[in-house]
Amino acid sequence: MIKKIFLLDKNVVALLDINNSRMKFKPEIEMLQFIRRHDKKNYAFSAAPSILEGRIRRRENDLEIKKTIEIENRIIQNFFKKAHTDVHLWNDESLNLSVIFSSTQMQANDMQFKELLEIYYKLFIDYQIKGSIPQSSMREFAFKILTACETLGLSRKHPVILLIIIDIFQKWDNNEADNPCNILRPKKKFKSLNDKIHNVYSDLSIPLLLSHTNFIAEETPIQFLTCDGPLKSYIQLFELKQIQSPTLTLNNQLEFKFKLYINSHTINEFILELFEKYDQEKIIHIINYS
Repeated sequence: MIKKIFLLDKNVVALLDINNSRMKFKPEIEMLQFIRRHDKKNYAFSAAPSILEGRIRRRENDLEIKKTIEIENRIIQNFFKKAHTDVHLWNDESLNLSVIFSSTQMQANDMQFKELLEIYYKLFIDYQIKGSIPQSSMREFAFKILTACETLGLSRKHPVILLIIIDIFQKWDNNEADNPCNILRPKKKFKSLNDKIHNVYSDLSIPLLLSHTNFIAEETPIQFLTCDGPLKSYIQLFELKQIQSPTLTLNNQLEFKFKLYINSHTINEFILELFEKYDQEKIIHIINYS
């Protein structure tokens, strides 16, 4: 009987690598101690989030994913002695997981979300003054993002859009936790904006992966392990609950149905108020130009 399934972020998988001799900081040491304590027969571990992100800072093809699976599975196999893992599933050639994940998007509108992120980054450059958005420009910037959502056919009640909105207004209300908006500003250097967007979106997709895993696992608890403070805050702030099995679109993409929960009364109220103002402005615009 599996008591809990742990999903491992890429930074956690790197910690488990026996060849990783890099000096570890206190949070990383505590993470290793936690995982070792749970290396037991009634727990299971999966590197799925790390594998799906890839190792080359962009979307991987079939052969590249196979290489990633090989490397990540070797790390998992060498570390765990008693706990269950899903290594055998990733290694099962009959399942063709590398082909599936190289040809299928995580969700039906992945490309639209990435396009929205590109719009956000380009608008940020236009609006920012010394690295931050002036208060006088915040509303206009946010409304352009919401308009872009409509143009791209995206629901505005989605963690990716909501994180962009609270970043524009800097509305993080928990001083004891890392600001989730820092996901949008990774410290890594990237060769291109597309590479940056791929890596940022990999993190922003985690709530969807967790909701899908929880849906499949049914009553078995799921816990995502990461050493990334902003990512941890993000998945605590935005919780998705999948309400039915995903459907495959004509474009070979998965379409999910879920409910969104915002675990902050302050942010939830702010978002609702902003949406109301945006809708009112749209109505006024329609009246004036009709």
